[in-house]
Order: sequence, then structure tokens, then C-alpha cells
Amino acid sequence: MSYSQQLLPIQYDTLSNYNEIILNGSGEYSSTAMRNEFMGKFINGGYLSTEIKDHSFKKMNGLNITGFDVNSELEYRNLKVNLFKKSNIGLIIKTGYTSIGSMTYSKDAFGLTFYGNEQYIDKTVNLTGTEFKFSTFQKIGLGIIFKKSKSSICFNYFNLQNNVQGSIIDGAFYQPNGGFNDSLKINGDFSSSNGAKFNKGYGFGIDLDLKLKIDWTKEQNAYIQFVVKNLGLATISSGATTYTFDSTYHYSGFKLNQLIGENNVFSDTTQIYSQLGIQKSIQRSNLFLPVMLQVGKIVDQYQLRKLQSFFGIRMFPTMSYIPLVYAGANYKLNQVFDFGLQESYGGFANFRTGLYVNAKIKKWVFGIASENIIGAFNKNGNGKSLIFRLQCRF
Repeated sequence: MSYSQQLLPIQYDTLSNYNEIILNGSGEYSSTAMRNEFMGKFINGGYLSTEIKDHSFKKMNGLNITGFDVNSELEYRNLKVNLFKKSNIGLIIKTGYTSIGSMTYSKDAFGLTFYGNEQYIDKTVNLTGTEFKFSTFQKIGLGIIFKKSKSSICFNYFNLQNNVQGSIIDGAFYQPNGGFNDSLKINGDFSSSNGAKFNKGYGFGIDLDLKLKIDWTKEQNAYIQFVVKNLGLATISSGATTYTFDSTYHYSGFKLNQLIGENNVFSDTTQIYSQLGIQKSIQRSNLFLPVMLQVGKIVDQYQLRKLQSFFGIRMFPTMSYIPLVYAGANYKLNQVFDFGLQESYGGFANFRTGLYVNAKIKKWVFGIASENIIGAFNKNGNGKSLIFRLQCRF
């Protein structure tokens, strides 16, 4: 079976004379602290009560993570063709879509945003470490696959649809008792790609899928898979607007003549930026795409044993993403159905339990799974996840 970045079991086969079409898709959001009842109000709408906020707020540490990942990929493999007149090399053509975002935030930043400043009067609110990143892009790729090992490399062209990011390296807010002479210390930046066009930039990169055969026990071998996904560099050709700030602000209110008339404080944004210590720039810029790395033991679909293990680690180095460690077991019920269960820790959340089922019927294979089966049904869960894969071999 094909590679999928999720925890559907990656199954290895030795057949080499066929064509194959594979459709993968997934959607996930999760958090180390925000519960489903809280996040669901932003997705589905509804009243965000104090009780709901309290449930998530009590679970928070000094720094917390929330993120989402929506992606799909359509891939065509031709293992009948002999590229470059080499009998062991086939062809891969693919296209894909990714929308991914993450945020790191302090407990104080959450409290100030959702409870207001009343509980922080005469206290210092810590904003240090706040960071968010969001990217949406599409890709078209062409590559080769080695028929015997099923290792492959694909060269991709990326269309950058959107990119927004920002961070607070050092930040603190203080409001003295009485509510006057507030102060804000902040050192950070914010950047956003410009324009309303579908194409705000372009890039080039690779996908790599390397499979290695190793000795596992005296009676059987195993396969280790190393995957690099969306490794590339993009240029924001439409330009990005960047604001950098490193100042301490004191606020004691406005006088009437500062708010009205031709010379009010809002009449000259350049002057405002200068007074606030904000530097604004608009220019073409380069950025690394949110690359995914994963290495782990995969499932051998021709292994006679009904029960097989799989495990590994996954990382998104450019995102606010805890290296995710996973382990699970695949059970082959018969020639049609495989079931499995896995545990994982990391990513945008902490501990999660996943469940999946694969069905093989003639030339078709269908898989459906969730990396967070508890979150799918429980309002106290820390996210939701849905994964599918459809494969046709001919």
C-alpha cells in the first residue's frame, strides 16, 4: 500500500507489474489543553460559556499548543513502464493540497483574551513565547519509483496560496490597580502574504519515500520506512507585509483633541508606527514549506502472521509541533479485513488513541481511521481526526 503521513498502517508489497491510483485524505485539529467543547464553538458556532472556558483554562500549562492539518493527495503509479530503459524504475505523477496551522500561547495570553483584563489588575501578564503559523499550498509532482523496494522520489512544483505567521519573543502586559498608566512590553513580528490572488507565490521541492529491509527475528524480516514530505523553499512573489516591533508602550488615555480634527492620532499611520516603534516593510521573501519527517516500522502485507507491530516518530520541524511518537498493532482478520489500534503522544496534543480498518476487495483497497477515537465522541477530548485512503490497482 502507499505512504500516508497518518497512522493508517503502511503496508509493504513486493508486486511490481501494475498501475495504481491512490487517493489519501485527512483532517485533524487538536490541542494540548483546549477541549472539544471549547474548540467546537469556533468551528460550529454557539455560546462560549464561562464554564466551558474554565474547563480548558484549568488544564493549561505555562505554554500550550493548538493546531490543525487538512491535506489530500492523488497519486498515479505506473510500474509497468521502464523509465530510462531500466526495468526496475517506474513512474509517479501526483497532485496534492495542504492547509496547516499551529499556535503556541501562554496561559496568561489565553486568560487575557477570553476573560478580559479584570483578573490581571496589578499583575503582569506573560505573553512571551506566543507564536502562530498558517500556510495553504498545492503541488504537482513527477518522480520515479524503484519497483523492487517501492522506494521513490518525486520532484514537486508548489503553488503558495497563503502564508501568515507571527511571534512574540518577549512580551508582558501590566495594568496597575485603578486602570490607568497601562504598560505593554513587546518584542516580535507579524508577516502576511499580500493580495487576494490564488497564487501568491511558488516553490520547488521533493517528496522522498525510502524503504529498507532489515533482520527482525530469526524467522522473519521487517521493513523500515523513512519519509520526507513537502521539503521545499517557496518565494512569496506577491510580496509580504511585515511588521516588527521592539518597544515598551505606556497608555494613560487620549485627550479629546487627539481623537478629532485633521491632526488626530489616526490621520497619519506612518507617524503612529514611528511613535509606537513599529517598522513596516513590504518585499518579496522566501520561506521553508512545512516539511514533514517520519520514520518507522511498517506492515508487511505478505507476512503470514496475523498480528504485526508498527511504530515510529513523526515531526514537523517548522511548526509548533511536539515530535509525535506512535506504536500500534495490525491484526489480519482474513484476506479482506485488517484492523488496528495505536497509541501516540505528541503532535498538537498529548496522548491519543487511534483506530482503523482496511478492506481489500479484488483490485480495490479502502481504509478509514481516526488518530483520536476518544475525541471523535467525547466533548472532553482534545481534538478530532478523520483519515481515509482509497487505492485501485490494475
